[in-house]
Amino acid sequence: MELTTELLELQDQTNQLNTALTHLLESDVELDRLNLTQRYLQKRQRQEKRSLYGDDQADEEAIEIDHSEVEMILEHYRKHVADLLSSIKRLENKVTICEKMTAINLNCARNRIMQTELKVGIAYVSLSSSLFLTFIFCWKIGHCRWRH
Repeated sequence: MELTTELLELQDQTNQLNTALTHLLESDVELDRLNLTQRYLQKRQRQEKRSLYGDDQADEEAIEIDHSEVEMILEHYRKHVADLLSSIKRLENKVTICEKMTAINLNCARNRIMQTELKVGIAYVSLSSSLFLTFIFCWKIGHCRWRH
């Protein structure tokens, strides 16, 4: 039960990570904010230098950003997260199967114990009733050896 809870927490965290990666890869604006590519940083430095020297074209220049390398890395990372999710689900299924098998084994053991208790109880009742009938029979005919 504890393992299942931890697996569900891990699966939830991995789902959140996968969702965040998907959102990040779908949004170029978010990739721009990360400042991950060297090319972007270089172009931004050039733009800042131009603005310091009073170049008016610097404000109008649109920085073209190539996110292909970053996107490839993030796609690869997202693929690994998706693989991790599927592994967690398989592990969760195995844990569930193991829990069910353990419950079945415990039920079988409990049933065997109850069956043994029932047999012992039946043997006890049979023995006590046969002793009681023997005593009654001996007492009626008067040949009971238990008398002194």
